[in-house]
Amino acid sequence: MKRLVGWAALASAVGFGCGDVLTDLRGEDAACAVPSDLGAAFAFDDVRVVSYETAESVAGQVVVVRDGRIVQVAARGTVEPGGMTIVPGCGRFLSPGLADMHVHLRRTDLTAYLESGVTTVRNLWGFPDLLAMRSEIEAGALEGPTVYVISSGLDGQPAKWPFTQFVLDADDAVRVIEDQVDRGYRTLKLYDDLAIPAFDAIVAEATARGLDYGGHVPHRVGLEHALGSGYRFIEHLSGYDVELGGSRGALAWRSVDRSRYAQLAARTVAAGTWNSPTLEIFAQLAGRDPSVVRNRRDFVKALFDAGAPLLIGTDSGIGRTQPGVSVHQEIAHFVAAGLTPAQALRIATVEAAAFLGEEGDFGRVATGQRADLILTRDDPLVEPATLGDAVAVVVRGRRAR
Repeated sequence: MKRLVGWAALASAVGFGCGDVLTDLRGEDAACAVPSDLGAAFAFDDVRVVSYETAESVAGQVVVVRDGRIVQVAARGTVEPGGMTIVPGCGRFLSPGLADMHVHLRRTDLTAYLESGVTTVRNLWGFPDLLAMRSEIEAGALEGPTVYVISSGLDGQPAKWPFTQFVLDADDAVRVIEDQVDRGYRTLKLYDDLAIPAFDAIVAEATARGLDYGGHVPHRVGLEHALGSGYRFIEHLSGYDVELGGSRGALAWRSVDRSRYAQLAARTVAAGTWNSPTLEIFAQLAGRDPSVVRNRRDFVKALFDAGAPLLIGTDSGIGRTQPGVSVHQEIAHFVAAGLTPAQALRIATVEAAAFLGEEGDFGRVATGQRADLILTRDDPLVEPATLGDAVAVVVRGRRAR
């Protein structure tokens, strides 16, 4: 919007008359400009609605939004969106907002997520300001993506990060989990140095309370024990490195037993465990070592081909991957691994909602969904990176870019 205003001022200064067609710096008509204030009720008119489930876009659509929700998606001429703001689609592409399923939020980063089309985030380590931040966003006092949270890390000694919750025995497990639940967390993050007795005590208490749990595979626990203990999610492919090569960390992926990929993928499917591989940050940690990048991508493809559920996450907020921008880098890794753009983008939208149990809430451009939307000039089914250069981003019915 700012770009259009600037161009209009320049055109006036050099003497264009009122009858001239003003265009922005990308050559688009002023008639296609998106209002900065959409109001409580608005309709995108003449858009191509993108579906990552069918890998198709449907042209000539009207998408009606009221009070932050999509209330109608229909062909032009079949709906009369009277009494609301009309947003000119001009045949451009309308897609669901993206979800980054592994972040570490900072207030200063919230706008960066929205600028990149990330309208949903999952914070992977609880801290005192997190729930307040989420409440402010929900109340409209703070602009940011919709936030899903999990607990501070449950770990053995020594502490690696602030607000670590030490669990050294069964008594600690009961006390720590009760405290995390009282704080508002319903999902537990387990971390590297848990001993097996403490790990088992956490699993027993979490199961009794109906809580989700997962995270890193603790070194002394191992992948097989974690998968057999109902681990719902694994971050960074932790534990798989040891199973495939005998050592841990990014560089362990230089030399792995690729013949075991299919076996471990099948075991993961049987356990029902989701994986957020965080490929970009591990490529950085390995100095872009081509063997590491290739082997991790190929294992992601093996998980995908076996039907193991996957998530797009970036680990942004700890000083390496950039908030917002890195989700597009992560999607590019998935495509380079052999997924189609639609398959990778489905993971960043539809599958993220499924993991969170929010299929009816976000992830699609469909009636009843949150109005988390990205308007682009180009087709993300052909070039996913276009989502990072959006014409407009809408979060919960409000324009954020």
